[in-house]
Amino acid sequence: MIFVTRSRSASVVCSVTKMQYLLSRDTLAQNVLFYTETSKNRHGVIDFAYDAIQTPLDDLGWNATRTDVSEGYFTPTSLEHYDVVVFFYNTGDDMPGILDPNEKAAFQDWYRAGRGVVGVHSAADTYQTAWPWYNQLIGAGFRNHPEIQEATVRIEDPSFDAVNHLPENWTLTDEWYNFDYAYDPPRSQLHVIATVDESTYSGGNNGLDHPIIWSHYFDGGRSFYTGLGHRKANWRDPDFVQHVVGGITWAGTEEEHSTSQTRPPANSKEPNYPPIPSPTSAPTNEPGPVPTKEPTYLPIPLPTTDPTDEPSPAQTNKPTYPTTISPTSGPLDGLIVVHAINAGAG
Repeated sequence: MIFVTRSRSASVVCSVTKMQYLLSRDTLAQNVLFYTETSKNRHGVIDFAYDAIQTPLDDLGWNATRTDVSEGYFTPTSLEHYDVVVFFYNTGDDMPGILDPNEKAAFQDWYRAGRGVVGVHSAADTYQTAWPWYNQLIGAGFRNHPEIQEATVRIEDPSFDAVNHLPENWTLTDEWYNFDYAYDPPRSQLHVIATVDESTYSGGNNGLDHPIIWSHYFDGGRSFYTGLGHRKANWRDPDFVQHVVGGITWAGTEEEHSTSQTRPPANSKEPNYPPIPSPTSAPTNEPGPVPTKEPTYLPIPLPTTDPTDEPSPAQTNKPTYPTTISPTSGPLDGLIVVHAINAGAG
């Protein structure tokens, strides 16, 4: 099933004025693809979260498209319609997983041409080991998480678009991922935007330095990741919605909004990767639907109860993944974003 929507069911949530974003729509890219396919457990927040982000993106002049399937979207022709791809609560460390070999190759070519990618929450619970290139693109793989609880996020780069509206110490209730970072140490390749303070909650095991929001220039393109957003309550908070919107606008804009992270020289961004083996069958060039504007809908009142906000039990049997992945190791015909709990669910 394919979604090309412009729902307004979260209009009340996103009653934030355009000026709050402090972004110039004249320099922004216009089209973003939200990819929500899963090959493992599926988050109940997906529909609500996608609805919540529509109004602020529309206010900035973006056309948003959502698809639960890759067919017809991850082709060279169709991907050319988009400036940013958001891996939105995907899951699964299997092969082929959420993209087949031809789709992976098309996606890599599109991204390496200078495009942007955003990973939200369980985007890191996707291809943790099965596709090393994707793991490096996202920046980490999900290991496990404790029960949902309140914790404090420490903002390290207050100039970055995704956090420039937030307090230095941001307290919220969420599902706090422990990660196996793709780089050792993480800061050797990742621009850490914020960490979660493990002294403010129980069950963290990444230690004193626990990055939870980051960005980096990788293999020719731009990547932003946030580990936050498990609960519908997060998406009812305009500050949280603005956080994700800021990550999307950074990923889709060639001009850096943050003064603390600059693009590295062309020959020093990332190691060179060997060619991807030719697929056994030629990729299809059939385009997916071109993003189009739709009429504005009246706000729909938000639900008063939220079954997905119930605390989830801590995960105890998630296998441990390697701490690091060499940039040149592993096949490149595999793919990216984060989440798991309850016997492997995130």
